[in-house]
Amino acid sequence: MKRLRRKFSKQIEQELGGLVKHLKFIDEIGANFGLTRLYGRAAPGARVVEATPSYSGVHYTIVAALGWNGVKASWVLEGAMDAAAYEVYVEKVLAPTVRAGDIVLMDNLSAHKSETVRRLIEARGAASSSCRLTRPTSIRSSCAGRKSRPPCVRPRLARWTLCWRH
Repeated sequence: MKRLRRKFSKQIEQELGGLVKHLKFIDEIGANFGLTRLYGRAAPGARVVEATPSYSGVHYTIVAALGWNGVKASWVLEGAMDAAAYEVYVEKVLAPTVRAGDIVLMDNLSAHKSETVRRLIEARGAASSSCRLTRPTSIRSSCAGRKSRPPCVRPRLARWTLCWRH
């Protein structure tokens, strides 16, 4: 497995050259630290009867930039991410880590599409882009119309295409 990983890493480096080292993917995740137990213990044959609090605690948003050399520019925000919070993140946390020639890729969250965000990233000499992954055809639909069975027995994985929006 290690040999396959090294081979894949070399192949990507050869095919994409220095481009991979300039890619930075921005993503968020929500977290809740209410720590309410989902399961309980009881004596054999007995049932656990317990209530959980209706307030599950503070919700957090964690945002970070993932690049060739690991996770950079991580930030924890109490509450949900909105356009104003994302602009603060880009200005104070992300922008200092972005270098000229970098390509910052973001998903289609509406907070990412701010003109201010684009200007802050491009002021550092980097390019910004909102993108989404789409799957144009499924394996079933590509095999449905065929009469010959062998090509559909081992179908190739459908290719993922990246739709760029500048």
